[in-house]
This record gives sequence, structure tokens and C-alpha cells, in this order.
Amino acid sequence: MELVRHFSPPIEEAHRAELIYHGTIVIFERVPAMRELCVFADELIRSTFGTADPTTAQFEYEPSEYLALVARLQATFKNHSESRKLFTRALRQIGVELELTYWDKLCLRVLPHGAIHGGDVISGVGMHRDTWGSNLHQQTNWWAPVYPLSRDRTIAFYPEYWTTPLENTSGSWSVAQLHMHRKRLGGSAASYPIAPEPTE
Repeated sequence: MELVRHFSPPIEEAHRAELIYHGTIVIFERVPAMRELCVFADELIRSTFGTADPTTAQFEYEPSEYLALVARLQATFKNHSESRKLFTRALRQIGVELELTYWDKLCLRVLPHGAIHGGDVISGVGMHRDTWGSNLHQQTNWWAPVYPLSRDRTIAFYPEYWTTPLENTSGSWSVAQLHMHRKRLGGSAASYPIAPEPTE
């Protein structure tokens, strides 16, 4: 089976599930509602940071001020009815049967350059498998770039490891511990990994 498949939606639910659960990365192109969602996200970002170039906004603020703006932006995006409406429409356009689907809230991930402006609300997640932390084996992650991808601004996959057992910290990692650290440190979990990590 091919590692990456490109589609102009929709495709049948069963066919998409078969591809994904056999390890294929499925890329949907020209999804109208997804384009609308990215435009909406861009408008929120520009409004929050008050900048013409959101990709360099971090350099216009002190770290604490920047983190506060990111937290506000993410909360607005996550709870906004327009975000949910557009993403739901995009899923329908792709061919997802929403009546048979559970989903989590949307997350607008913000990852600034370097480590100076880092914090829990924008912490990067290192190499991991979602099943190490969630134990959900039929989870599908949906990703869409708001701004153009480049070699230095993207997401990485390591398919050669998908069927290889890897020693990891899932035995000692706890989502309860993560929440406790966040609560104790006022929203920051910098001292506790956001997901289990490989140890080899």
C-alpha cells in the first residue's frame, strides 16, 4: 500500500478508514470548508496579535505577553461556533459520516521559532505515538496548515517505526500527573512531558 495518497474529496468512509488504519497518510486537496476555516483562523490570529505578518509576531512581544495572547487566541478558536461549523462542514465534504463519529475540540497549534517564547500553551510535542497516552486505537488526527509549509515549518512522520515496538515512558506517564503539574504551575507543564516519549 502507498504511504501517501492524495484525494479530491469526497471518498467513502470505509475506504478512507481502510487506508488510514493500514498506515497510509491521506491528504485531501481543495476542500472548500477547510480553506474557509484557514481564512477564519488567519483573521483571528491577525486580530489577536495586531500584526501584518503573524509568522513573526513572536518577535514583537515579550515572552509572557506573547504566551497570554496565544492562550487567548487558542481559547477563542476552540470555543468559537464558526470553527466548529466550518470543520464539521469540511468533514462532510471529505466524506465523513458525522453520525458515526466522535470528535474532540479543535486545537489551533502555535509553535514559535526557538525556545524563548515556549510555554505549555504552545509546547511542541516530541516524537511519540498517540496510543501511548490515549490508548485509542481508532483515532484519526486531522491536520491543516494555516500558513504555507516549508522544510523548516512542517510536521514529520516516521513510518518505518509504525510497526516496530519501541521502549517508551507510557508505563510511568499519567494524564492526571500532567494536569496536576499544569494546575500547580499555573497552566504550565514545562516540568512534565505533554505525552509519553520514546526511550530508544
